[in-house]
Amino acid sequence: MANSRIARRYAVALHDSAVEAGTDEQVQEDMKAIHRILQSSKELRTVVKSPVIQHWKKKAAFKEIFENSVSPMTAKFIDLLTDKGRESSLEQIVTVFNELYNGEKNLLPVEITTAITMDEDLRTKLLQNLETRTGKTIIPTFSVNPDLKGGVVLKIGDMVMDGSLRHQLEKMYEEMVA
Repeated sequence: MANSRIARRYAVALHDSAVEAGTDEQVQEDMKAIHRILQSSKELRTVVKSPVIQHWKKKAAFKEIFENSVSPMTAKFIDLLTDKGRESSLEQIVTVFNELYNGEKNLLPVEITTAITMDEDLRTKLLQNLETRTGKTIIPTFSVNPDLKGGVVLKIGDMVMDGSLRHQLEKMYEEMVA
């Protein structure tokens, strides 16, 4: 709980500073890059969260990793975070920053999973339908899972709408057994 409040404070401060400086889009791209790097490196996540590793070593590691790949504002923010001993909240800060940015820009990330690859026409129709229903611009992430057998599964934040054939068959089976 305390960590989420800390993460929110830092994310709001970074977001407000970026908006004021007119660099919010660049910082958003930096946050996406940081997220990808943290997700792809278990070792880095371990280093970030380790209370044993001294902060100056973490600061040097961050500088090595991010110095040439993020904007000066983001680099200064990461330095500040490390100086304050809050680097363990970096993942949460990135998440909250993304939520703030998406809220401000009226964007809605949606994970769309289908049994087969959707053709471009069907993707466009689905996205238009979702945008009409939500009133937001959809940021889609498409994936394929042949186990679904057919249909589509939408994940919007914590909400999952399962319209897959597999789910329908499971529901029918449960009804027949009961």
